[in-house]
Amino acid sequence: MGGDDRKEPHAGRLAFFGRMAADVSHEFGNRLATINEKTGLVEDLAAAAEKGRPLDAARVKALARDIGREVRRADAVCRHLNRFAHSADRPRQRADLAEVLGTMAALVERRAAARRVAVRAQGAPGVPVDVDLVLLEHLIFQCLAWAFEHEPSGTIVISAIGRPDGSEVSLRGAPFARLREDLPGPLAAALAELPATLDPRAAADEIVLHLPAAGAVGDPCATTHGGVQ
Repeated sequence: MGGDDRKEPHAGRLAFFGRMAADVSHEFGNRLATINEKTGLVEDLAAAAEKGRPLDAARVKALARDIGREVRRADAVCRHLNRFAHSADRPRQRADLAEVLGTMAALVERRAAARRVAVRAQGAPGVPVDVDLVLLEHLIFQCLAWAFEHEPSGTIVISAIGRPDGSEVSLRGAPFARLREDLPGPLAAALAELPATLDPRAAADEIVLHLPAAGAVGDPCATTHGGVQ
């Protein structure tokens, strides 16, 4: 393998992290802008009260609720970004697949909204994977990015499914049969490297990634993922 071949996957991962960081920073900025706006309104009400106007307590309470809601949203954005960043801690990590999908759904929310699409993650916790998490997340992102450009339905559902011989990621809600028939080079390379295989029996609006078996997520000897620091 030549030097350029070694650099290409690394460059792709850096670009992926950059896109995610840019999306999240925009979303975080939106939350801060809303908090700033609501805070300004509270200050206006306080200034009016100092001049003798009766204080509208109901309005103040409503603004406080709005600010609290935006703080919770900003906190969720930070937590998802933190969890995503920790996926690069080690080349291979054991994780709960449902948690990984939930993080990816949250991180692409802004990108999906721009296409008027919702991404919903589902699946019971406890489906383990033991893989290169960054590569898995990048693979899921590539599938979602393709879907956003190819006539998606109103909602794309990504599901974590446990199997006796491993686990599966199902993405449903776009003409994924076309993607299966003509895989882009980077996506095919990611499948081979992970490794993962595509289920040829999937429905026309679905793509299913089959991942190899892993031990229990709670194994104390395993390197686990998901903590927020």
